Amino acid sequence: MGAVGERLAFLTEWLDPHASLVFTYQLVYHLVDDTIEMYDLRNRRPFLKRMPYPAVSADMLYLGANVTIHGRLHKVASYADEYTKSKVEGGQTAGTVLVPLTELGSTLDALQVRAGALVRDIACFADAGTGAATAALSVSVRGNATLADVCAENKLVAREDATGAGAKALASNALTTKALASCDNTTALCIIKPHAVLAKLTGSILQAIVDAGFDLKAVRMLTLDRANASEFLEVYKGVVPEYAAMVDELVAGPLYAVEVGSAGPQVVESLRMLAGPPDPEVGRLLRPNSLRARFGLDKVRNAVHTTDLEEDGELETRYFFQIL
Repeated sequence: MGAVGERLAFLTEWLDPHASLVFTYQLVYHLVDDTIEMYDLRNRRPFLKRMPYPAVSADMLYLGANVTIHGRLHKVASYADEYTKSKVEGGQTAGTVLVPLTELGSTLDALQVRAGALVRDIACFADAGTGAATAALSVSVRGNATLADVCAENKLVAREDATGAGAKALASNALTTKALASCDNTTALCIIKPHAVLAKLTGSILQAIVDAGFDLKAVRMLTLDRANASEFLEVYKGVVPEYAAMVDELVAGPLYAVEVGSAGPQVVESLRMLAGPPDPEVGRLLRPNSLRARFGLDKVRNAVHTTDLEEDGELETRYFFQIL
């Protein structure tokens, strides 16, 4: 909690899908009581009176981030003042953490949950020397501890740089995430949904997948726009009443697309069993150790999407790793 009167101010952009116009807002986050307010700069009027908004927290606000407020997906475009810039960027160290892809889950837990670090991007590539699948994480740490301190404490390898953009640079100089992905009929797709990402459950979910005997082939962090989310979930339109809410959830913030493989046959069916029933409440009764039972909240915010049909494994992984 900050001192009385302390606040962060950002400029956000919202694309009106009907008018195809971009509207700019000022978003103010009050650290003293975790409330927000917004002002519509285009129409010169308040958009949101100061109020608590639990779906948005201070650590979610950084340049390039997406936040959903009253059903609208806002992109944090810039700082609204120099104070906010110095507050957010001051005392921050950034860099790239390299880990074997099989250790990504436990590493994310160490960084996000225990150290409070912000992981802004993940890229996967094949190590130039060994060919081993490697994850490069763009990480920033605020406060007294530096990224080097955090990595030393957790026995991680870090390459510090000024912007934390090293993950993308490393991936661009080796086999990229797209090239690493198999996108064939031996794999299935798992999407870790935005609500779970924001709750810092990504590491635990990935580790649960590995512990269940699956292989992580490739992992990609991305943010979907409404058109992509609607296209991907179109098969559920008119079939499940939660379709519109499912689209809203997929565009609510960053998500992780995970290509999952297995040593055994029928990887899609096996992964679907691990995910459990779509309703976490049902899962807690019938399959209490399933991913949705452990990490889900309701039928829409149920932690993960997994491929439903064997023949869709290749199609879904190709969509997220080769088309988008």
